[in-house]
Amino acid sequence: MKKGLKEKQMEVEVDKYRTMLELKQSDTGERDRIETELNGLREENRQINRREKDLKDEVIACRELLDSKDEEIDILNEKLNNMRRQRDELTPTHNEMKRQNIRKDHIIIEDTGNSATCSSKDCIIF
Repeated sequence: MKKGLKEKQMEVEVDKYRTMLELKQSDTGERDRIETELNGLREENRQINRREKDLKDEVIACRELLDSKDEEIDILNEKLNNMRRQRDELTPTHNEMKRQNIRKDHIIIEDTGNSATCSSKDCIIF
């Protein structure tokens, strides 16, 4: 009887150790699964940080490009203003052009102070 009791105690103890081993193995499996998930999240975080840095670099590059384009526009506007000033200096005013046209197109044949005549038949200026 003592022998049967001793065997039974040993079986219970073996079962206890088996259960502990199974629990330990399941804990290890759970820990491995959690570590795998954690590593995946870390990698995802690295990719997000890398993408964020790339986007920041793109924003900086776009701002620099925009600034350079603004400078180019300012330079071109200044050149345009200079060309307009030169044109205005070289181009006679409307009244001056009118006088020049009169002088070119009309031959004054009589100028008596109060009136003048033109040799052109259809002249309506005088």
